[in-house]
Amino acid sequence: VGPEGLVIAVEPSARAIATLRRNVAMNDLKNVDIIFAAAADRDGEASFFITADMSRSSLVAESDDCEKVRVVRLETIIKSRPVRFIKIDVEGGEALALRGARAILQADRPIIQFESTPGAAAAYGCEPDAVWQLLVEECGYGVYRGRDLRPCSTLPPVVANLYAIHP
Repeated sequence: VGPEGLVIAVEPSARAIATLRRNVAMNDLKNVDIIFAAAADRDGEASFFITADMSRSSLVAESDDCEKVRVVRLETIIKSRPVRFIKIDVEGGEALALRGARAILQADRPIIQFESTPGAAAAYGCEPDAVWQLLVEECGYGVYRGRDLRPCSTLPPVVANLYAIHP
């Protein structure tokens, strides 16, 4: 983002946020704001389930180990505008997190990098194509895959890293 840019890192895990804070301090990063919360379509509180593989922890994981976390809409916490890029990895909850950023998507049209995981949205009570409906049908984005940004006409049937880019 360069010296004038700002990174807003949203992290709900107490374990992961401690590592994130150490890394930001160790690298003397002055333009990183860390938000101890989970991105969602509402502001409030939820259970965050901790799994053995921390990268699979989520608001809906199957685990006996959980902690209460603050959930926030990105629209609530992002005050510095315009937003140019959103990288999101929320284990199937992409549609909910992006619904909490709908005004940002419509006004700023940031590039969005996200992971599509077939079937994972159902755990959040979302239709399998909910992220597609929001990004493509409601907000006018195109969805692309791979380094060469191949256009997608639907979400891939396999786990894939995707980019949503507004024309």
